[in-house]
Amino acid sequence: MTTDTAIPTPPTPPTPPIRLAVIVGSTREGRFGPKVAGWFADHAGLRGGMSVDVIDLAETPLPAALTHRPGPEDAEALGAVTPRLAAADAFAVVTPEYNHSYPAALKNAIDWHYTQWQAKPVGFVSYGGISGGLRAVEHLRPVFAEVHAVTVRAADRRADPLPPPERRGLRREPGAAARGHAGPVGPFRALLDAPPNSSRQSLHRIIVPGGNSKSHTPSRVKPALRHTPFDAGWPTDGNACRYR
Repeated sequence: MTTDTAIPTPPTPPTPPIRLAVIVGSTREGRFGPKVAGWFADHAGLRGGMSVDVIDLAETPLPAALTHRPGPEDAEALGAVTPRLAAADAFAVVTPEYNHSYPAALKNAIDWHYTQWQAKPVGFVSYGGISGGLRAVEHLRPVFAEVHAVTVRAADRRADPLPPPERRGLRREPGAAARGHAGPVGPFRALLDAPPNSSRQSLHRIIVPGGNSKSHTPSRVKPALRHTPFDAGWPTDGNACRYR
């Protein structure tokens, strides 16, 4: 006589948090970028299952001369940035608009790296100029495409810092700002959480050389074709130049 013994189901391991790197692209004196990055990082940190790392290119400057054989000083500078980019699952680039484009320090950071960007979504938070940094963002999209990252269509952008919502008669429920303004990576959450052989692999085939050009991301995670509303407390500073 034999008895069937049920095999216990192993517990499901906890899902690791999405590692979001927020990159501050402005390095100018008197810049407004850190305020915007801090505001975005605070709201993104309110989302469950997400860890945020703010990489300020002014505080971690990279060498201006690109080389395959960096010296000790250059290697030390790269060591403060490269491992953090490699560890990230997604990026939110905070950029102003300079002369209808983006800052040189941001381009330098992109050019120093390659595999660190591959198969990862990139969202944008832009400000400055009459377009709210839109032209800077549109110039960045083909650059990130060349390093096989995928940019998210939805973006946060502002031409001017807004006063607090209370001064404008606006009210938002607690948490609404976090849901709205952390949106640039929100549409890709399903891809980031997926196992390697499912929808995340589909994203990988789109943007990695040699992949199947017919593969496409599932429609359920297609980025929203809209810009996020800006009535949830963009940082303000009357003395700061809004174009920096």
